[in-house]
Amino acid sequence: MINSNSSLNVYSPTSLKDLLQLYKKIPTAHLYGGGTDILKDQSRKYLKLPENLIYLKKVPELSYITRTERYLEIGSCVTINRILSIGNHVVPEALFSALQSITPPSIKNLVTIGGNIFTKRNTYPVLLLMNISIELKSSDSSRWIQINKLFSNNGKIELSPNEIITRIRIPFETGNKQTFSIFGDLCFCSLANIQKNVLNNINFLFHIFDGNSYRSREVEAEVSGHNLPLSDRTVGYITGLFVSFMEKHDISPYHRAYINNLLTSYLKNLSGEEAVY
Repeated sequence: MINSNSSLNVYSPTSLKDLLQLYKKIPTAHLYGGGTDILKDQSRKYLKLPENLIYLKKVPELSYITRTERYLEIGSCVTINRILSIGNHVVPEALFSALQSITPPSIKNLVTIGGNIFTKRNTYPVLLLMNISIELKSSDSSRWIQINKLFSNNGKIELSPNEIITRIRIPFETGNKQTFSIFGDLCFCSLANIQKNVLNNINFLFHIFDGNSYRSREVEAEVSGHNLPLSDRTVGYITGLFVSFMEKHDISPYHRAYINNLLTSYLKNLSGEEAVY
């Protein structure tokens, strides 16, 4: 129930141009796609809503999906279920698993890819590892950035005045062995290229929801190039390097131990013949 004592203005632009002009006019307005970010923190009998809401779902430019030989472009207001409907023969495996992991199932018809990135939820760590591009637009500017430039070191989103996320660009060449798993508040994802039992290269990271992502390119370089399966000695060496990397960051002892066990298990089960972990 909405609190009837509070004023509420809802705007529904029908083109990207109108949206950007409206947002420039009302920069304090809340952008509303699926609306799950508004509802998730509500604990009162009456919904507490911002004074001004801009509804995005009537802007067709934010709902386009296009595909080329090199990448998949998705508008920021495309829902999770719609992306899943494309199929895992098109959507990269790790991203497809991340999309499937969003619960409850019914919410996939509401949650948008842009909103999920904005709140750094399930899809964010995979897209970060894939180093996707994000288009940002305002009434005065348009630019593309890599996703790792979207948030500051303290986790706050960094947008210029009146900018919004309009679409994302996902490359297809992201690895022939991909992993995505969630363990409580911890997520692990990896992208590996394996040819004839040789680990040509691998990228992996751990992400703590409502926290930070942890990735070491130096450790990735150490493990890349090895024959598979990895020997116990190599697994111990690589996990030891990552433990040293974690000691440089503010990670709880609980998460450090969990990450160490997950990485050890993943590396021991990494092979060229079977799907990874």
